[in-house]
Amino acid sequence: MRPSVLTHARWCCVIALGVIAVTWLAAGCTGSATARFVSLNPTAIDPPPAKVWPYDAQECYWWLDEAGDLNIALKCRRQHLLLGKYGRVDLDIAFTLGKPPAGSGRNYPVRRREIRTRFTSALHDMRLNSQAGIVAVMVQDDGTLRGSFRIWMTPRMELQLFSLFPQKPGRFLCFGEFHAVRNEERGKAIRAHCTFSSGSRPPREKQPTTSQPATTQPANDQA
Repeated sequence: MRPSVLTHARWCCVIALGVIAVTWLAAGCTGSATARFVSLNPTAIDPPPAKVWPYDAQECYWWLDEAGDLNIALKCRRQHLLLGKYGRVDLDIAFTLGKPPAGSGRNYPVRRREIRTRFTSALHDMRLNSQAGIVAVMVQDDGTLRGSFRIWMTPRMELQLFSLFPQKPGRFLCFGEFHAVRNEERGKAIRAHCTFSSGSRPPREKQPTTSQPATTQPANDQA
């Protein structure tokens, strides 16, 4: 193999490693998460097999608010090269869970007030309320938080002239994992985007607590 070819190959390897390193460092600074959605509509189903919609979030942050409650927020952005801004889809999910874990981890039962979710695109805007579920949070030695969630959600549609979704699409099951880094400013910006334009959050319900993540879902998680 000629020296010029070898030199070119070495530079390709260096560039590839540099891209991997930059991507890894960016993920470490912004966190990451994966959320999957499954329709629970009992009157309609996707052609076999039943479909799962996955969304990989490029940002995931945690912080403590003025009341001392733990907040986690994640954002997923999708772009379409051909459609430009008309093909962009944003998914934002915000968790307001309660007091942070006293030990290595904690399970947080979910009711109506804990989770806010919003899908946004050029053609529609759909928000979802949490109904029931559970979020597990584990504290890492580096100050980040890892965890998982399983939540039943009900869509709240904001009427759009060219909406692609039916006005009563039924409930969804949302489940996934997250790795959150601490950043109050960015986290609050995501949570603000999820906030409903009208109405207020329901009052907090008293929740049982544990110092360690449980292995089963609490019996009173059903709403």
